[in-house]
Amino acid sequence: KVTAAIEAAVTPTDHVLHIAVTPAGASEPALCYTRNVVAPHGQAQLNLPLGLDDPPGEWRITVRDVATGLRAETRLSVSRR
Repeated sequence: KVTAAIEAAVTPTDHVLHIAVTPAGASEPALCYTRNVVAPHGQAQLNLPLGLDDPPGEWRITVRDVATGLRAETRLSVSRR
């Protein structure tokens, strides 16, 4: 599960966040995991059900606010199953 939140001095309004998930060893995001999500009051959650054959290693998750272009990135360690 991926959780994203917009931090602001005041309560954020609704936003749309573009979430791109790049598997380990890939240079481009995987289209099957990349999507836009509505973030009511700047808060969003996305389930990320990885496949048994997805590559292990460090995955990159990039979240971009569609309206402002602000972005954040985090890493996810996926182990072999």
